[in-house]
Amino acid sequence: MTIRIAVLNFVHETVTFLPNDTALADFVYDGSPAKGEALLAWEPLSYMGGFVKVAREHAGVELVGIESPLWPRTGTGSGWITAEAYEHFLGRMIAELEVGGKSIRTAMRTPSSCARPTWRSARSTSRTTTPACRGSARLAC
Repeated sequence: MTIRIAVLNFVHETVTFLPNDTALADFVYDGSPAKGEALLAWEPLSYMGGFVKVAREHAGVELVGIESPLWPRTGTGSGWITAEAYEHFLGRMIAELEVGGKSIRTAMRTPSSCARPTWRSARSTSRTTTPACRGSARLAC
C-alpha cells in the first residue's frame, strides 16, 4: 500500500519594524511558486529537504509537492505578509489538496506572521490578527 504525503512550503522571516509589507508580487518570480519535483528538490539542506530525503528512503511513500511560494524576492527577512498574498497562496494550496481528496495526508505549518497584528489595547499583550488569519476555518496562525 502506498501512502501519499502532501508537501507544502510557506516560509517567511518577518522583521516587524520594517515599513514595507511583503506582497504577493514578492513571492512570484522565475521558479516561484514551485510544485511537484521542483518544490521537493528546493533547498535540499533545509528541514523540508531533510524530510524529503528520509521519506524517500521508505518504500510505499509518495510525496506530492503542492504549489507553494519560495522565499520572497526581498530575502529571508522582510515586512509583514499582506493578507492578499497569504489568502492567495493558502487558497491555492487548499484547492490543490482538495483535488487530492482523502488520498493525501497533510501536516501544515504556516507562518506565524501571516498578517499584521492589531493590538487590543496599549496595555494588553494579547493580540488579534487581521481577517486573513483570525478564526480561519482553513488554518489558524
